[in-house]
Amino acid sequence: TFAVGALPPGGPGGFGAGAAGAGADPTRKIGRQVGWLNKNANLKAKLSYTDIVGPLSALAITQAMKILKDLEGSAEQIDDPTGYVTVAAQQALQAGGGLQLGLGEGDLGVPGGPPPGAAALDPTGKIWRQVQWLNKNVTLVVPLVFEEVVGSLAPLDVPSAMAVLKEVEERHAEIPDPNAHVVAAAAQKGAALEAAGGPATQVPSALDPTGKITRQVNWLNRNATLARPLELAEVIGPLADIDISKAMAILKELQTQGASIADPS
Repeated sequence: TFAVGALPPGGPGGFGAGAAGAGADPTRKIGRQVGWLNKNANLKAKLSYTDIVGPLSALAITQAMKILKDLEGSAEQIDDPTGYVTVAAQQALQAGGGLQLGLGEGDLGVPGGPPPGAAALDPTGKIWRQVQWLNKNVTLVVPLVFEEVVGSLAPLDVPSAMAVLKEVEERHAEIPDPNAHVVAAAAQKGAALEAAGGPATQVPSALDPTGKITRQVNWLNRNATLARPLELAEVIGPLADIDISKAMAILKELQTQGASIADPS
């Protein structure tokens, strides 16, 4: 065990240096935070993303962020920020803070499982697994971030959601921002399927067990004079958290006020 502030064998890149592959930092949170720290935290030396992304990616993202937060708070006392982060990550991993085996890991070779709460939006786990597969096997311009796309894909039936992700696989070289593309493509597919009477705008039964919220949102989008369509993926969570009668009252009020509400969602 190394004391925080000491360097492991091989220097800052000694532990986990080879881990910074395609599966490292899939959410890009580590990279963004490292960039922010180098710019704003008055570090005594530049923090090397290449050296620390492997060790930090072996941890749960909350623990990785905590280590970087601790570095920010102690910046003036740490001569070697890269060494500090590397050793802190090693110690956290030894203490049992590594990512746990998750949904579909055996098939994907991707560490970790879906983030907390993912099961409500992705009960089959298919969206999570396909996003991880794409990040691992397809050369995307930037990685897909599950948390950014699941809300848009979840209202679609599974085959439609998979079709959106399949398009990313096939056209990856010409898509500069896969996350924005998925969000836009999912919205377009949902609107097209709904117009055709297809099973587009659905949510997992855990969020809307009676189906009343989904049916009312679809009805409003078809029949009410709204300034723009109501986004089921955005409103289902808050509406599902309250009594169903109150949720219906809110949607009824929206129906009555209609076009006077600029943003129905």
